[in-house]
Amino acid sequence: MENDFKQISISNLSKAVEQIAEMPISIAEKTIDDIAHRQGDELVKEILSHLSPVKIAAILRQHDFSCPSIISWLLSPKVIVNILRIDPLFWKNIYDVSQSDIFLQIQADALDLISSILININDRDKQGAILRSIGRDSLSLLYLFLPFIGWQVKKEQTLLIEDPDIDFGTADHLYEMIRWAAPQVAKQIFDFIYLDQIVLLYYITDLWLEAFDHLDKIYDYKSIETIMFVPVD
Repeated sequence: MENDFKQISISNLSKAVEQIAEMPISIAEKTIDDIAHRQGDELVKEILSHLSPVKIAAILRQHDFSCPSIISWLLSPKVIVNILRIDPLFWKNIYDVSQSDIFLQIQADALDLISSILININDRDKQGAILRSIGRDSLSLLYLFLPFIGWQVKKEQTLLIEDPDIDFGTADHLYEMIRWAAPQVAKQIFDFIYLDQIVLLYYITDLWLEAFDHLDKIYDYKSIETIMFVPVD
């Protein structure tokens, strides 16, 4: 399989995407990394633009913000929007209301996913472009709101990402970065979380249902099972 990816041209890009989609997560990520080293980031960006967002989300979920996936900084704003739209499909046991920690973990995982994509991009313009794309898409914007439910913005913000009073990877840190890169999106977050009293359980359930509704719209029913099948190691 490895030899198949030593040289990929646009003409056989579709075949490469199809093969990567069928690989277990860790092998798919390593293959993409190998392609980047051999043929450069631009080809990887093209592959990622054609790969199912479900597969990409599964790869990102194997990491956290402190050690992000190699692909996290190669994703286009459009691909990131698609990932946030469907990531709730990975949530499990959301109807088990007896385990409230499930909802807190889902919220923490959402914070981690967004942070792994945004905080590790050392390019304010790219961060801003990603956030503005999210801000224009209702479903991915609802996902962006998730880490901030129950959170309170500080009265004074320094807009310094290196602020020693802000712990790296927290909602405070993420909000600081958003205000720095896309102030208008930070205002959307602020206006939303102070708009009404939001119950985390109901919010997560609604977002999960919205993700399935979105999947139904972009894929026919016969292909949903195939799209959602993500091989594991």
